[in-house]
Amino acid sequence: MRSAIIPLLDPDTPDTQDATEFKTAIAALHASLERYRLETLFEDELEHVSFRSVPLNKREALPATSRYRTIDYKVERIGGNWQATAHTSSGTALAIVSHAQYGLPFLEGDPQFVALSPERKAQLRALYVRCNPRPFTDLTSGPGALIRAGAIEFRCSCDDLFGGVIETLYRMRNMLLHGELAPHPDALAAYDPAYRLLRRMLRAI
Repeated sequence: MRSAIIPLLDPDTPDTQDATEFKTAIAALHASLERYRLETLFEDELEHVSFRSVPLNKREALPATSRYRTIDYKVERIGGNWQATAHTSSGTALAIVSHAQYGLPFLEGDPQFVALSPERKAQLRALYVRCNPRPFTDLTSGPGALIRAGAIEFRCSCDDLFGGVIETLYRMRNMLLHGELAPHPDALAAYDPAYRLLRRMLRAI
C-alpha cells in the first residue's frame, strides 16, 4: 500500500488524475475535521481527531539524556515508573522525580522539581516533553516540505502524511466501532472523504 500511495503525495512528482483525486479527498477530510471537532477517548484521555494533532509515535528513545552547563538530565523508565533526574557532573542529585504515569502535571507538581532553578526546570521539562509516549504532530505546520492538497498546505514528509492518513482513518473507525460518534450531520460528513481515501488505499493491496 505504501509504495502505491507515497508517489501520489510526492510534491516533486507531477500530479496525475489519481494523485489529484487522492489529495482532494485528504483536503476534504481535513476541512471536515476542522469544521466539526471529532473527539475520541484514548486511555481515558479525550483526544481531538485532526491532521493538526496526529499521534505518529515520534518520541525520543529511552533512556534520554542531555547536558547543559555541567548539569546532566535524564528521563527513563525504571520498574514501570517514569523517572526524571538532574545531576551535577560529579554525580550529586539535584532532583529525582518518579511517578507511575507520564504527565507534565506529575513532573511540575513534584517538590524536587519545584525546588530547581528556572533554568534547570526548563531543561528537565524540555527533555521530559521529548519523551512523551504519545506525542502529537501538526502536519500542517513544521519544517517539512510543502505538500499541497487542494487548498490545504501540509508541511511534512510524504511518509508522515501517509502515516497521518492511516492514523486518522483508524481513529475515525474506532469512533464508529465504540459508539463514540455523535449523530451530527457535520460529523457524519467527514466519513465521505474518509471512505474515498480508504477505498483508494485498498485498491493498492
